[in-house]
Amino acid sequence: MQNILLLDIENQPKKIRELNFLLKQYSQVIVVYANSNLNIALDDLMELSLAIQDKRLLIIKMPKTGANSADFGLTFIAGRLSAQLEKGGSIDVMSNDTAMSYAVELLGQIGIQSTHIKQLAEPVKIEQSQLAVQEIKIKPKPQIEVNVDKKVLQLLAKNQPKKPKSLLKSLMSWCNLNLQQAEILLEKLQQIKVVVIEQNKCEYNKKELKKALGQGNLNTTSPRLTMTEIELRPHLMRIKQYCDYLSKVTNNKPSKIDTLSNSIKALFKFEKDEHVQQMINLLKKHQIIQLNAQKIVYLQSNIDIWSTIK
Repeated sequence: MQNILLLDIENQPKKIRELNFLLKQYSQVIVVYANSNLNIALDDLMELSLAIQDKRLLIIKMPKTGANSADFGLTFIAGRLSAQLEKGGSIDVMSNDTAMSYAVELLGQIGIQSTHIKQLAEPVKIEQSQLAVQEIKIKPKPQIEVNVDKKVLQLLAKNQPKKPKSLLKSLMSWCNLNLQQAEILLEKLQQIKVVVIEQNKCEYNKKELKKALGQGNLNTTSPRLTMTEIELRPHLMRIKQYCDYLSKVTNNKPSKIDTLSNSIKALFKFEKDEHVQQMINLLKKHQIIQLNAQKIVYLQSNIDIWSTIK
């Protein structure tokens, strides 16, 4: 079910800073403009470029400038979408021009859910005094370190769930973990090659499992490098830079090889495909990603380690 937003960016220029937020709320955002001198933050540029590549963000410039040029464009696009939209879809129009309410009403008359949005709700402001009270009352829960121990390995030797979802539930039950901790533990089991996940199926490496059982408690985190050491080695610096990028796009990481390659090209300004492939191989070697068929699995614990190095 498509949920589309038509955005008149000219009379809502501040919304350019909220595009990443809007892209999370809508399946597609279509930006229309005639004249624009908007500035985009460099931090947002990478995410927006990926959204454009995935066709979740369309930017349309009107061929002619003039009064209400963008409004006519929005109305035309709304009409075209109304003929293509699948049942149950919706078209919202974000514009400060009251005339756009007519287009919204017409969409409603033909059975398409539509809303005229003039501005987004402002986030709730918390006074400093209230924040101080909250800081006193609310204490963060201590984080539990998750390691692969002998108990987990022994249980895996006897019980081997076939699906990743079932394995996660088993890890949560065996070790009294929450889902996030179980996911970290599963990542570590993959890192030491005890578990391999392919096409949504778990495979268990008996040789590695036996080897791991002989080592007892295993902490798969590699020794922490210093920033000075990383800066002296260009390939490590690129890994660090890409992990910094991944830590910023938590919910919009590239999900396919093509989008991963495009993000690497854009970030490092690579022109040759062989350089992109070398970078992908580095990410695999340093256990930042794993490739299961065409799907990318991110090892978040390792990404966090690299991104926190300063």
